[in-house]
Amino acid sequence: EMEPNKFGIMKSHSPRFKLFGLGEIERVLTDPTNKYYRELRNLFPFDVINLDLTTSITPKHEGPYSPTMEAIETIFELQAGFGIDWALFLTFRNVPEEVEQEAQEQLFGNLQKNIDQHPEVLEAFQQRYGGNSVAYLEKSNVKQCISQSIAKWLVDRAHHNKYKVKSIKPYHYARYNLGLPT
Repeated sequence: EMEPNKFGIMKSHSPRFKLFGLGEIERVLTDPTNKYYRELRNLFPFDVINLDLTTSITPKHEGPYSPTMEAIETIFELQAGFGIDWALFLTFRNVPEEVEQEAQEQLFGNLQKNIDQHPEVLEAFQQRYGGNSVAYLEKSNVKQCISQSIAKWLVDRAHHNKYKVKSIKPYHYARYNLGLPT
């Protein structure tokens, strides 16, 4: 938890959490000097991991390989070697204006390369999106293009760590301001 007031309330929750800390999960996963670093690593593997982010995976202020992407990579590495099926739920803000441009170009390029190299991927892409290129999808629906590119990156990370991806099911929803609709 990042907010001290919420942290204080949640700290006294019953039943108690195995590990509950005040700070960014990205830092806990990747910074060996973080006070929760070793304790969290010792809890792996998990059956379900839920990253409910309040920002983009690649925010403009964090460069092309953000701490969030580094943390997700670390999760795949820490889960590897246990031979268990597990689920990753990932929620992030998909606001094109907030995405690091260089990261977006790399993600889109990775997806296009996959389309170019694998005819079955091209066919599936055409059936799903009605076009044959990332540029087409970007122009017609940039948010969907970002989501698909991130899904491709996640599959790559999984394969790099010797996982077989059984299912990817993206879901998009709109967030609304608090209060009653007008």
